[in-house]
Amino acid sequence: RVIEEHYGALYRRALAGPAKPDLVLFPETAFDWHIQPTTEGIRRIGPLGATRLPARTSVVVGASFAGRHQADSQNGVAFLQPGEGGLPVLTEATSKRRLVPFIEAGHRPGARWATGRVGGRRLFVLICYESMYAEAAVAAREEGAELLAVLSDDAGMRWSPMAWTHAEQAKLRAIEAGLPLVRAGQFGPSYAVDAYGRVLAALGHGATG
Repeated sequence: RVIEEHYGALYRRALAGPAKPDLVLFPETAFDWHIQPTTEGIRRIGPLGATRLPARTSVVVGASFAGRHQADSQNGVAFLQPGEGGLPVLTEATSKRRLVPFIEAGHRPGARWATGRVGGRRLFVLICYESMYAEAAVAAREEGAELLAVLSDDAGMRWSPMAWTHAEQAKLRAIEAGLPLVRAGQFGPSYAVDAYGRVLAALGHGATG
């Protein structure tokens, strides 16, 4: 509940300003509800179901999707667009393809990379551990991506060297793909880089914004 309220407050703040965002990113497993990957399931998440989206704002959410059996649960990403009355409509849902060994043994891997259209552009999403793989950058280029995004649940690593190493790896994917990249981390850092891996804006570890 505390995490949901925290993200809900940031979400409402982002949408309330005079300049409406084109894209809102939530980190990996931002909402650990084991929801069904449907529009109705997404709207059960308080901040998403109760907040109206501006006409041109897309939302990408990291969430745990429920399967029919516990072994079918998925660590996934949902692409949302504004529907009637500004309520979010699910347009795409994909599961994490590259699972963390042992830690995610109970999840079912996805069959493809997470891609979707936001604001008329093709977005290629890497879920946390997937950003460690150079093959992801190759796939992004092959699929005609125009922007990369990384959603990460890095809160468990906190201040460890592993957290920094993991965050820096995503910049290499931007360089390899020749595409700009945005990263949303639960504990940080979160940042935007250009196609050369140069930081354009950033929030450090433990920062809120």
